[in-house]
Amino acid sequence: MKPHKVLIAVAAASAALATTMSTASAKDELGAVTALQLTNTIAKSFVRNYLEAANQAKGPVKIKYVGGQEVVPPRKAANALKRGQFDLLSCPTAYYIGTVPEGYALLAANQGVWKSLTKAQQGFLKAQALEYETTSIHWLEGERAKEEKILHAAGVKDIALSGGTAERYLDLAHQEIWTQLKERSEYHDRLKPLMYIPGKPNRQVDIGRALRQ
Repeated sequence: MKPHKVLIAVAAASAALATTMSTASAKDELGAVTALQLTNTIAKSFVRNYLEAANQAKGPVKIKYVGGQEVVPPRKAANALKRGQFDLLSCPTAYYIGTVPEGYALLAANQGVWKSLTKAQQGFLKAQALEYETTSIHWLEGERAKEEKILHAAGVKDIALSGGTAERYLDLAHQEIWTQLKERSEYHDRLKPLMYIPGKPNRQVDIGRALRQ
């Protein structure tokens, strides 16, 4: 994999986040669009924990939030990005997994715009992305806990697998992503050792509970 690609494996309860850049020339402000509306937790996390955090850091490049689905329909967003309608796109990887199978495991920057950025801008965006990898998980876990309380109060009950059955189910579920990636991408063998430990799926950050809970 080329070194200018920014790797991010974001563990979220319901979706993975994929962000890519357009081929616009380097500039001091980038426009960002979310494929999901800001009422969605994943979109909220991107704006709060990446976009706003990056701007508060006062680095060499700013990010302006352009909007969500009112700007472009989710499944047309990738083409709009290529046309330069905006610079950054945050969306569930499932929308474009056929085009970018590595989206199962990473966040990639478009080569054209990445090369056009200064080293300072590249370094800044990488640092913010790595920070986002942690802050987003903690924030999403907090939101999950809030929603869980609401659901339980409404009478919803969890059906929890236990023992070996739970172990096998969760291990198979996490392994399936890598099985699919191996069928679609030449980068599987290089990515997996960096981002997956058998028996410890997606355990990047201590969120105060086991992922199997």
